[in-house]
Amino acid sequence: MTSQRVEYWDAKWKANQSSWHIDGTNNFLVKYFNHITKIKNPARILVPLCGKAVDMKWMYDLGHSVVGIEGVEEPIIQFFTEQHLEYRKEMIGNCPCYSTEDGRIQIFHSDLFLIDAEVVGKFDGTWDRGSLVAIYQEDREKYAELMKKLLNESFAYVLTTVAYDQSKFSGPPRSVPENEMNRLFGDFCDVNILEILTDPDGCNIVALLGRKNMKSSE
Repeated sequence: MTSQRVEYWDAKWKANQSSWHIDGTNNFLVKYFNHITKIKNPARILVPLCGKAVDMKWMYDLGHSVVGIEGVEEPIIQFFTEQHLEYRKEMIGNCPCYSTEDGRIQIFHSDLFLIDAEVVGKFDGTWDRGSLVAIYQEDREKYAELMKKLLNESFAYVLTTVAYDQSKFSGPPRSVPENEMNRLFGDFCDVNILEILTDPDGCNIVALLGRKNMKSSE
């Protein structure tokens, strides 16, 4: 399963079929980023399955430290090249890591489920734009457990998902409705829905995951 996970996305990147990639900063991130900065500013922010997301440079430019995890090497190199960032490659633990000279952007080249939690450390926030919806359904519990290990006691986890009739489309992105978010994370944190955008084929959901009794207002 490990190689199958990575090979699927590797083939997509090599074939230039990365239709999920957005050339600009994600509007939901801009709109709800204050939930992370209310926890800590500047913050240390995790971007799982980051690809070459422009969002990482946007957060970096605001003064935050950003750590991505990506199983395919190609988009990592493309990110630094396209964002005109000098980078170095080094081994951290048993994992190749690409980073800016100041160390405030690090992207670990690793299968997400093989990452060493001790090596990447703890985070004040997570920006999950398309990670949970990309993984296999059978990996979701493992994914949630990893996220819980990587978060500080106080944190804000901004998550975007989609919800639709999966009998009509198998994904990815795969359907992760509100009840599934609660099943995966409800024992650990509150799940607050910030926004739902509905269209005829389903809906986009933006959620805030945070410590119990965290307020989603403002």
